[in-house]
Amino acid sequence: SCDIIKQWVDKFSLFYSIQNNERDRLYSNCLLEQIIFRTAARVDGDRVILCSGTVIHKIQMNYLLGDVAQQLYDYSSTLK
Repeated sequence: SCDIIKQWVDKFSLFYSIQNNERDRLYSNCLLEQIIFRTAARVDGDRVILCSGTVIHKIQMNYLLGDVAQQLYDYSSTLK
């Protein structure tokens, strides 16, 4: 998926007129949004099923992500 985003971005010549640090920041934000969307789409009750098939309980996600976890769950509920 990261490679697809990179290939898609490469089609826009305007993207390369942006300074390197801004371009890297935009690319990183895009990847972060993709990770958040994929994770939110995989919230299933009290568990989260990651892309690899690994199942993580919400308590573990809360421990790993802290306050961000609740925002992820809220976003997930808007997807369903």
